[in-house]
Amino acid sequence: MVTTVELEHGAGTREMRLAPDVEIAIYRTVQESLTNATKHAGARSVDVVVVERGGEVEIAVRDDGTGFDVDAPTGGFGLTGMRERISLAGGRLEIISSGHGTAVLASVPSVRATAA
Repeated sequence: MVTTVELEHGAGTREMRLAPDVEIAIYRTVQESLTNATKHAGARSVDVVVVERGGEVEIAVRDDGTGFDVDAPTGGFGLTGMRERISLAGGRLEIISSGHGTAVLASVPSVRATAA
């Protein structure tokens, strides 16, 4: 498993953290992707990359599991929740899947929290 997280606040190049709704969208997208990879896809390996640059936070979660039909209805709310959270944060989400694994790719604007 490869995990890369590079956020400007964590690197010390930004004073303010990301807005809470943006942070939650990122966290829940990665969380749901990891849950799906282990619970449904039987993945043996998962790579997670979360990188902030150019006013965007790019999220990529790739697994080597069994894959699934991204257009088929599911019995749960995980994928719907990911789509809604990313959309509400002003971002975009793409899910690519085949018999060789799944990639969850998302991008959200780097909106900063406001000072209290």
